[in-house]
Amino acid sequence: MSAKGSLGIFVEWPIATPLRLRENAEGGTPPPPDPDWVADFQSTHGRDPNQQDWQDHLLSLRYPGTGPNGEWLDRDWQVYYRLVDLLGGDLLGQIGKRGGHGTGLYSGIGVFLALWKLEPGPDGTRIAYVRNFPAGGIPPNTTGWTWGNTILILESERNNRPLLMHEYTHVLQYRLTGIRYVPNYLKGGLYNWDNNPYEMQGVEVQQIYEWNPWLPPIWEIVWAGGRSG
Repeated sequence: MSAKGSLGIFVEWPIATPLRLRENAEGGTPPPPDPDWVADFQSTHGRDPNQQDWQDHLLSLRYPGTGPNGEWLDRDWQVYYRLVDLLGGDLLGQIGKRGGHGTGLYSGIGVFLALWKLEPGPDGTRIAYVRNFPAGGIPPNTTGWTWGNTILILESERNNRPLLMHEYTHVLQYRLTGIRYVPNYLKGGLYNWDNNPYEMQGVEVQQIYEWNPWLPPIWEIVWAGGRSG
């Protein structure tokens, strides 16, 4: 649910995966690490890169940063790592998955609330652009509502990318938590964006994207075990 602006799962980085070739989500093999990049990384960071460093580098090539010719500046990397740390490996590990037990049930409730007026969304989600109650499926005084893998967003907010990142964060929360999501959410309180931990995380993600619109979408992040330093 969104109005202004989180599940505060601040997990420690797990032991990082050494840099090596690994199959990607499509079953293929990613390109081998660039020796020049590896040498530059070692010179800059004083350590060998791992798989997460390589995946982050590939992401930076697909999505330009704020530097000359789209280069990612140090401050860009700091913002990106802040986003990754905020989401944590538990949530990022849900990208590309359908969710735990109960996620499908909640997705079905979202389909009903959307009156089946759905469009394909990112990462296996479905999105409906609707109105607030009673004309549509979103509660009053909110701009978005997520049920499982189903995202409802106000018609007037169709192009609101930070809001979509907020709602997609809830998708990952549902996938991780499964059937326990709604009971846990209700414990935090409805319309309680300042204290409900699920909403606190969504709000912070939304703010990061409002301040840094160049950031890649969350679903493009490849989680490979985290940075080693």
